[in-house]
Amino acid sequence: MRDFSALAVVIMLAGSPVAALAQSGFDITSVPRPDGAEVVTERSPSLGSITYAYPASVPNTTAATDKSLRAQGWMPYRTPEQEPSSARGRYKNGRLGIYVHYTMLDGKADRSKIYYSHNNSIPANVPFPEDAAEIVYDENRPYLRCVTSLSVEAALEFFNKGLAADGWSQLAPSAVEARWPNTKLNDAVENGRRVYFNRDGRESRQPPVMLTLQRGAGDTTVVDLRVPPFALPQDLTNARDSAGLPSPDKIKQAGSTGSADSVRREATALVIADMPVVLAFYRREMTLRGWTEQAGTTINDSGVKATFTQPDGAAVLEMRQRYDLVSVRIVAQLTEAAVATRAKAKKEADAQWMNNALKQAQELTAASEAKRRAQVAEAAAAPVESLRAMANPSTPIPLPENADEVKFDGNEGKLDFTSPSTPKSVATFYRETLKSLGWKEDRGVINGPTMYSMEFAKGKQELDFTVMLFSGKAKVSVSGTGLQQPADPTKETVKLEAEEAQGFPVPKNYTLSSPGTVTMTGSKTAFRREFTGKVPADIGSVLAFYRRELGKRTWKEQADGAVVKPDNVVLAFAAPEGPALLKLSRDDRETAISIVVKNPAEAAKADALPPAGMGRIVLGNLGDANASVTINQKTIKVPPGVGKDRPPKELMLDLKPGKYRYVLKIQGKRDQSEEITLAADDTWALLIGPGGILPLQMY
Repeated sequence: MRDFSALAVVIMLAGSPVAALAQSGFDITSVPRPDGAEVVTERSPSLGSITYAYPASVPNTTAATDKSLRAQGWMPYRTPEQEPSSARGRYKNGRLGIYVHYTMLDGKADRSKIYYSHNNSIPANVPFPEDAAEIVYDENRPYLRCVTSLSVEAALEFFNKGLAADGWSQLAPSAVEARWPNTKLNDAVENGRRVYFNRDGRESRQPPVMLTLQRGAGDTTVVDLRVPPFALPQDLTNARDSAGLPSPDKIKQAGSTGSADSVRREATALVIADMPVVLAFYRREMTLRGWTEQAGTTINDSGVKATFTQPDGAAVLEMRQRYDLVSVRIVAQLTEAAVATRAKAKKEADAQWMNNALKQAQELTAASEAKRRAQVAEAAAAPVESLRAMANPSTPIPLPENADEVKFDGNEGKLDFTSPSTPKSVATFYRETLKSLGWKEDRGVINGPTMYSMEFAKGKQELDFTVMLFSGKAKVSVSGTGLQQPADPTKETVKLEAEEAQGFPVPKNYTLSSPGTVTMTGSKTAFRREFTGKVPADIGSVLAFYRRELGKRTWKEQADGAVVKPDNVVLAFAAPEGPALLKLSRDDRETAISIVVKNPAEAAKADALPPAGMGRIVLGNLGDANASVTINQKTIKVPPGVGKDRPPKELMLDLKPGKYRYVLKIQGKRDQSEEITLAADDTWALLIGPGGILPLQMY
């Protein structure tokens, strides 16, 4: 889109204000944002989300947003299953949570969007130390790992108070051993402490948690809060097979590639259980599926690695601890011999299938050919019926009285129907009836008895016939200009549905659009709005649509100058903001739409309104060289850069309606001559640029 410095030509996007109040009374607009972030109004409003535009790159936007959020107590974190991401994040402030997402705005590297949405589900809230860093947190179990500068004792005091405020109290080791008799607690933590917490009266919904505080490097304390192993599931069941491999029921997420019969298949899972319990599950389930664990299984602090085999393949199981989850990856691979055996069996099966299919096809072809020959013989022997013409057909040419399944398109010039009569009888019917109507036949190369190709002409009109035997009937297809009928512009054949596009009503199935507005720099109100588009519908239906929809907007149709023809409609309207013009025309199989509405009050403010009955030319120079334009025997000098502010009066020329030739002169370049048609009450800008003059209608 080209721009004239003083005349901003912009595409107006439909939008509406984003609702402020989110779910549960949470006000999403109260969440801090960087200075300069503005609400984006193109998205549909939502109770729990809002989008901002910010004039910076995504990395700089991320940093500015993070700074604003942290300044008011919002702390960033990620969940155990998430990888670190610069484009997405989560923040928590007390019991409130939000999701944050960043993208480029309109594909520009120096403009970004910030998406805020309300995280209204934090069932397992735990406090974060004010200086917590490297926070990994799960809102549901709960799980928390972070680093703080608090000493171990200060951190313990912080969590005692914070958890107590949410209904937690310390659980003595003796109480743990009483409730879980087989539990052997190991509370010794080098340079640290370990304590347990429980929610009184809520044991059935929330298991206890284990808080481990350990002094780390650099005068920091590592915080680890999780459900202790003794309160996790002690036995897992198989939820379902993934790619033919077991998948436990207590998972955070799972995935697979391949299928049960793939050469290579893989299944992954993040399991909510202790490592020994997960290993026991896979050992049991793999054995049930006929796999044998091989010697050499390794179990150490870094994880587990085990190999299982079957006669035709091997599977490798790998497990490692991922915070309080166990990450599982199992890959099964067929042996080379098994792959070769399978390929051979598939090749043989495919060959057998092809042989069977070929045999069946040959049998069907033979049967079809025998049936066709019988039909040909029957059609050739059948006497020609004397068909009568249908009374009052809806087509430009006669139809046999027994015509069925008639489909006629006068716009495209096509006719299709079937008849129980023989192709010979139908062909004879048209040869006789069309001859009596003045049509001359150019006999085709195909002439019965089961198929006829005929061509007829009458003046400049043509008809092409194909009549063939199909399923025991005559199937007739006709096309040509002799069938074409202009659409009735006053008849609505389809009621089109409306939608909004840049302030104009448009049919929902429009296929092309070019909306635009013209405003003065600094003004929010356009003095010329325009929409052009196409819709796959007849001109009568489109005209009825606009008369109905524009009437709803209090546009009043004007009788002066109205044109309503089968291929062309021009209607003037009086719109609330000023005069408007609707133009419709046929473009192949579509109706082209053009709507223009002018706002004379705003145009007058911008000196874009010509005197009544006159047209106006406004000159501007976007280049860096002196130029002159000669029009209507008047030469006007146009300095470089003129038009950055309001164009001066000497660069405005009022002329009577008509065609005008203008000549552009720039020193060192060849003169350029073009022609412009100026209508009454129109204003055109002639913008001088490196490539010549760009005409742009302003009003």
